[in-house]
Amino acid sequence: MKRLATTLSIIPLILACTCSTITPITSFTRDTDVPPSTPTRADAATANPQPTTRSATATRSPTSTSVPLSLRKIDPLPTDCRESPLGLPIQNMIEVAYLPTGFCFNGEIDLFEKDGRLYVVQSLSDEAAFFIADVTDPTKPTVVGAWQWSQFTYTADLKAFKQNGKNYIVLSQQRARSVNDVCGIEIVDVTTPSNPTVVGYYKGSTTGNISNWCDVHTSQVSVDSKGDGAYIYLSSTARGDLRVIDIRDFNNVREVNHYTYSLGTSQNNFVHDTTIVGDRVYVAYWSAGLIILDKKQVEAGQTVTPLNPLDSIKPSGFKIHQAYPTADGNFVFIQDEVTYKPPFSQLRLYDIRDVKNPKEVLSIALENP
Repeated sequence: MKRLATTLSIIPLILACTCSTITPITSFTRDTDVPPSTPTRADAATANPQPTTRSATATRSPTSTSVPLSLRKIDPLPTDCRESPLGLPIQNMIEVAYLPTGFCFNGEIDLFEKDGRLYVVQSLSDEAAFFIADVTDPTKPTVVGAWQWSQFTYTADLKAFKQNGKNYIVLSQQRARSVNDVCGIEIVDVTTPSNPTVVGYYKGSTTGNISNWCDVHTSQVSVDSKGDGAYIYLSSTARGDLRVIDIRDFNNVREVNHYTYSLGTSQNNFVHDTTIVGDRVYVAYWSAGLIILDKKQVEAGQTVTPLNPLDSIKPSGFKIHQAYPTADGNFVFIQDEVTYKPPFSQLRLYDIRDVKNPKEVLSIALENP
């Protein structure tokens, strides 16, 4: 209940301000260390054909990575966006507190605990790297700090995880303003929340794969039996597929597998987000639908075969932003990101008790999205 109450209290952090966003550069061509001068879009089915199910065989040894980015604390915080969301219409929720970040456009949010205290960390999109607040007392959240990268990159997502008693976050990095922006993922040590330190920077060429993926929109951390971070699942947007890297040894981070939609990747067929619950991986593949994978198969480096038939969870006109199963794994919700035209349903529920024969059982349309 304490965690639930705290989670509700930090929701306003996301709603501090609504500002225009920038569109990350997405190029469906082979990533290289030096991006092309002009980003292009090509149908990967013809420009870069790949099998649907294939283990990612490393063609070069993983290398110790240089860290191109450093962190700088932002002090004082900006004051551009401080409009309070308190008092907005809500249902079945209780307003607890509001803590302005000062940033106009925020990204994903996560929680971590250290020494009996609870912290929230949030990505800051194109404005900065991330923001940390102490929410141990949900009625009195306090700012720990915000940090900026030394070079520009677009950070839409982050995930918190622990490993060997230390706390870390992984941040996605995506080119947005220029093809020369930094891209990949960054792992940061937040064991001392007031003094985060960069651990390493990783992309395809430094994790042992010749494909050299770089732009990453979202990430998800898979944990081992001790609850320690073991693998990171990445949405490689420029390649339109899912990449999986082993992070159990930060000095030898390596790609172990990947999954590519069999009918080809494109601007409309790419991995937007990934959810891991139990032994299943739920891959939100935008217009290509929801793909459900076996986590053990993926992390063992075996040939990846979807558990559900292709296109079996693919409502017409849907662009799947995210998916989340019920606790028992019998049903899964999928959410559309783009279409908000009533009576179109932005939220669907599928019965996956027979995963080889999913059935839509509920659709919900928002009246005032």
